[in-house]
Amino acid sequence: MSKRELEKIQRELTSIKGELDRLSQQYEAAISEKRGLQEEADIMERRLVAASKLISGLGSEKIRQGLSLQLVYTLFHGLGIRVGGRMT
Repeated sequence: MSKRELEKIQRELTSIKGELDRLSQQYEAAISEKRGLQEEADIMERRLVAASKLISGLGSEKIRQGLSLQLVYTLFHGLGIRVGGRMT
C-alpha cells in the first residue's frame, strides 16, 4: 500500500469518526429530550387522573351544575389547558 493510499484511508477514517461523533451527540440530545417529554407526560397524566377523581367525586348532577365558571377555569389552568382546548 502506498503512502498516498494510506493517507486517503486515514482522511476517510477521520471523516467517519467525525460523523460518528456528530451522530452520537444528536442521539444523546434526542434521548434527553425524550426523557423530558416523558416526565411532562407523566405529570399531565397524574393531573388528569386527579381531575377525573375530583369531577367524579362531586357526586350529584346538582353539585356538578353548581360549579362556578371560575373553578372550571382554575381546574383547566392547573391542567395546562387554555379555554378552547389548546395546551399551554
